Amino acid sequence: MGKQLTRMLALVLSVVMILCSNVGLGDGSVVHAEMAMQSVSVETATPGDGRIDASQFKVSIGNESIPYDGEEMNPWPRIKDASGRYLMEDVDYTVSYTNNIYPGTAKIHITYIGRYKGSTEKTFKITQARIDNLKSTYVDETSLVIEWDYLDVVMDRYVVMQYKNGKWQAVRTCISGGTAMDFAKLTPNTVYRYYVKGQRKLASGRYVDVAKSSVAAVRTKPYSADYTQIRLSRKTYVYDGTAKKPSFKVIGNGVIVDPKKEYTYSYANNIYPGTATLKVKYTGNSRFKGTRTEKFKIVPAKISEIKTKRTSNSITLTFPAVKGATEYRLYGTDHDLDYPRSEKYKVVGTSKTTTITIKNRKQGSEYRFYLKAYAVKNGKEIMLAKSEEFVERTTPAKVTGAVSGRTEKTGNYTAVRTGTNYVEIGCTPVSGADGYCIYRYDAKSKKWIKILVDEGDNYDKKTRKVYFMVEKLKPGTGYMFRIAAYKSRWTSPDSKGILIGPASQTIAAATVPKTQYKYTYVENTQNPSQIKLYYNVKLGGCSKNKGYFVILNKVTTDSQSTVYKPYKVIKTNKSTVKVDVPMRTSPNDPFYLITVKPYIVYGGKIFVGAENFSNGGNMK
Repeated sequence: MGKQLTRMLALVLSVVMILCSNVGLGDGSVVHAEMAMQSVSVETATPGDGRIDASQFKVSIGNESIPYDGEEMNPWPRIKDASGRYLMEDVDYTVSYTNNIYPGTAKIHITYIGRYKGSTEKTFKITQARIDNLKSTYVDETSLVIEWDYLDVVMDRYVVMQYKNGKWQAVRTCISGGTAMDFAKLTPNTVYRYYVKGQRKLASGRYVDVAKSSVAAVRTKPYSADYTQIRLSRKTYVYDGTAKKPSFKVIGNGVIVDPKKEYTYSYANNIYPGTATLKVKYTGNSRFKGTRTEKFKIVPAKISEIKTKRTSNSITLTFPAVKGATEYRLYGTDHDLDYPRSEKYKVVGTSKTTTITIKNRKQGSEYRFYLKAYAVKNGKEIMLAKSEEFVERTTPAKVTGAVSGRTEKTGNYTAVRTGTNYVEIGCTPVSGADGYCIYRYDAKSKKWIKILVDEGDNYDKKTRKVYFMVEKLKPGTGYMFRIAAYKSRWTSPDSKGILIGPASQTIAAATVPKTQYKYTYVENTQNPSQIKLYYNVKLGGCSKNKGYFVILNKVTTDSQSTVYKPYKVIKTNKSTVKVDVPMRTSPNDPFYLITVKPYIVYGGKIFVGAENFSNGGNMK
């Protein structure tokens, strides 16, 4: 009814405008309008009867774009002829409409009548109604609610559209009375784009869009970083001077977080021993917000392969370099293992190189140590590496007072007692030693060869020497020997084996040749008043440095014993020697007996064998 009334008013107005236009009244005078209306005549001539073709007349409408409101849209056309005169509906033309309810292109069909002939069409737009204030009223990490204003037009339902996979898709519908929609199972920190459209259901069952909102973009909230965890491939490293960067995965709500899209990461304090940190920072596009950290350990390296050079009062340690170390410290005690174990460790040696020497130690003793490597970074001292506790030992002291054997006086000569197949060398005992090693120089290989290990229990109180018998030697041969003390019994179970101290100076010793001699007793019977007795001694094996002591012994006897006392000693390396013998003048005078001792000169010393008492000698 309202639209019919509007249309009637428009028709009246058009008549007035047409009349005014046709009579040229510019002042809108009612009198003139009435007069003009009286002069208008409606022609009813039939077509082809001189009527004007109006198909090219200008047609306009007040609004060519009209919002949908659920009713028919019948805009009134305004038509001018060639002279500018407005035509009147139902006098000069009639109108009809098509597609004039729902949004789209509607048509006005104009058919000219009266003195006009022909027809024309005019289109106009019916636009979708506007749905206002589409917005989100609740948002969390995985859900949101959108709402919009109620629209008072004829509709059957609302459809919520979402932009997904590169296109707009219908995701939810509700009856026309609803103005809100909730969404769940969304991805955190993700932008979702929505708009709402209203639809009308046609008789065919098809729906047409009749209203539309603007697009609203809503971002879901990101989860807190507390919802994630970092899983490191390793949690402990050993320091080696390089940055440690363990691989890792970030798990959020049971799903691996994409490292290319959702976070950046960095490491801190990941070179030197201590606690290192991996920091994950979630980006603006991540499902999570904030940062997450995970710690891992870098432990000091182990110093091993420590090499030792020992003396009787010092220990020198050489060890591999630790990368980045500026100082090495050796911790130990001032006392050996015989001291109470509760003694505290202290720094006993430092070095900026890979060698440390500690001195003033007790010979043949054990000491506990451990070694540390340090560096200073940012004004803070850091321990880079550490050895395990280890035991080191000093060697026994160097053997001193070495002798070629026991000495004896033969006449005016001092000689070293020896044998034909052995020598007896000696030295001053070394305190704390468990025994001694005897070395002999081998001229062929030019090496010192260990030939004997002896506990050194042959001690001579008179000389205060300990002696060692070296046997199975060649007669008449010079040898070179050395003696070294060793330690084999230790307090610590880590101290195994024999530790040999420095060797003595070289000892020259020699075996004597085998005795070869023969003598005869000569008496001068031609002149009894001047009787002269002598021994004629023949000697074998003599050379430049080999010979014999020929001893004329004075022999006295009594009822209890027979005493031999050297009367004359002749040292010779000649093959014959004449030894005069004092003449006996009475039965009580002593008699004289020849004995010989072989000797060899070697290393500036005289080595003499045992006396040979064979009557007449042993030479064939």
